[in-house]
Amino acid sequence: MKRIRNSIAVALLLAAPALADNAQKTISRTVDYEGGGVTVEHSFGSVTVRTGSAREVGARLRIRSSDSEFGSRIQLAVSGGPSGVSIRTVYPGVHGRHHSSWSAELEVTVPARAPLVVRNRFGSIDAAGLAAPSELINAQGSIDARDNRAAQRIENAFGSVTVRGGGGDLKVQNANGSVQIDDVQGSVTVNDRFGSVQVKDAARDVTINNTNGSVEVSGVGGDATITNAFGSTRFGAIQGDLALHSNNGRVEGSRVRGSATIDGSFATIEVRDVGAATISNANGAVIARDVHGAATVHTSFASVFLANVSGAVAVENQNGAISVSGLRAPCAAISLRTSFAPIKIELPRGAGYDVEARTSFGSINTSVPITIGRKSENSLIGTIANGGCRMELVTTNGSINLE
Repeated sequence: MKRIRNSIAVALLLAAPALADNAQKTISRTVDYEGGGVTVEHSFGSVTVRTGSAREVGARLRIRSSDSEFGSRIQLAVSGGPSGVSIRTVYPGVHGRHHSSWSAELEVTVPARAPLVVRNRFGSIDAAGLAAPSELINAQGSIDARDNRAAQRIENAFGSVTVRGGGGDLKVQNANGSVQIDDVQGSVTVNDRFGSVQVKDAARDVTINNTNGSVEVSGVGGDATITNAFGSTRFGAIQGDLALHSNNGRVEGSRVRGSATIDGSFATIEVRDVGAATISNANGAVIARDVHGAATVHTSFASVFLANVSGAVAVENQNGAISVSGLRAPCAAISLRTSFAPIKIELPRGAGYDVEARTSFGSINTSVPITIGRKSENSLIGTIANGGCRMELVTTNGSINLE
């Protein structure tokens, strides 16, 4: 048998003269839970959700209004049955009450096994300890989700989103507000704009799309895919591959166990301790250290600095210097090309290369013993040690130095 239990308590409050008619009212409802999901529809106040009895759903609405007559007409509608439970705050018409103020704070308790959907406007959502899948949809207020153990979908606008502790996959969509996520056991997908995004300690893949805000990602158990514009991007401790596209924002990060593919523009890209690195930039410098595979770099109007690369090196640059040092592979192909700037390369002892170096309006200098096959003022073909690995160094209006 379905049972709904009601209680109403009304208390008049003493306030400042401007709110002399201010009033507070509390409405409570309890309904048996017979299965299905719980749906909450609310506005003009906060929503708090916690787990409670496995057999019932509870709701408590605290109403504050500067117009006691208007406040008395705000109602809490609760209905239940085998298909689920509906909780809805009902407001009377507000025509002619432009000078009135009111708010309603809703507290809901749900069974742990009940799927949940909350829709709210002009107020916050606070949900903790949920064990079933949930959707939290809000506008003009923050969302705070903690220790929820199933898949979650969160949507917000003009407010922040904070998630701490999650046992399932998480999807977040936000606008005009920051997103902060920490300790999620599933995959994480975030779409945001005009706000910062921070994701820490996600056990599986992470996908982020952001504009006009910074992005920070660390502690990813799988792959990371990041797209950002007009904001800086930082990353670290990624166990899988990294694919990152940035526009008009600095990129900085380290510790990518897989490969790192980075595309940027109009800002510096700096990486350290990554697998094979493929970096494309425009009007921005590239700095890469401790690359445990091949390094492939394209940029323009800025310098390229590579250090401690374990594989082949290929750099295409325009109007920017190239510096390569700390090569770790005993034999790996090297191709360095630029214009209106110098090239400098430091070679490991004992490595053998077949060298072809060309420049115009610049000199070719070497402190490495080299057997010269052909040499002119602006070109050099020769062999270092026993040769075997191809090295091509090409610039215009710049010098070439082998050390």
